Parts: sequence; C-alpha cells; structure tokens
Amino acid sequence: FLVQDSTKVKKILQPMLPSGVQIDTVTPRDQRSVVSGSAATNTDVSNFMRKIDSSKVFTKLELESIAQVGGRVQYVLSAELHCPTDAGAANNACKPSAAKPQSVYKCVVNGSTVFQSKPCKE
Repeated sequence: FLVQDSTKVKKILQPMLPSGVQIDTVTPRDQRSVVSGSAATNTDVSNFMRKIDSSKVFTKLELESIAQVGGRVQYVLSAELHCPTDAGAANNACKPSAAKPQSVYKCVVNGSTVFQSKPCKE
C-alpha cells in the first residue's frame, strides 16, 4: 500500500475542525492516521469526530483517549484513510510527496573523477 503523507492528511482535516479544536500531530500507523490535539470541550471533539465520520476520506473512526488537562480537553483519535485506487488522484493523502531533487557534484579526488552528493572539497 502507499505511505500516508501526514501533512496532506492534516490539510484534509483542517476544514473539518470546529471552532475551539486544534490538531497537534497527525501520525501514520499502518493504514490509519492517528490524530492528537486539544479542544475547548468534549462536545467540540464529538462534533469534530462526526465531521470526520461523515467524510468519504476516512473510515473506521475510533476515539483512543480523551482527558481534561488544565482548561483543555486532550484527545487522540484514529481513522483508516480511504486511499483512492487512482494513486495519481488530486489531493491523494496516501501518495507520498514528490521527493526533493538531489544535487550531484562532479569532483576530482586523488586524480580520479567521482560523482557525489556533497560539494567537492577544495
């Protein structure tokens, strides 16, 4: 299967956030995304979960933990990411971001020409 891109998953979740809810981290775990954050109330977490559950992007939503810490509610939830069969689909959170191009340097070391990823020593 394709590796999830946590940045893209977070971007998909942002419009679903009720006022008062924030996402701290999104971590891939197998084919699930684990989301942790905080909210003003339990009701806010519940509303957020309803929005995720009604989306076509996530399935098998689970609340893993919820606790009152200070004046905020800390939550951890997980959901299975529905990956389109078309890996090239726009905004596909399962498709890894394009790899950054790597520079190659042509250097002369001990009289021999070599190619390396780091700049040449002078």
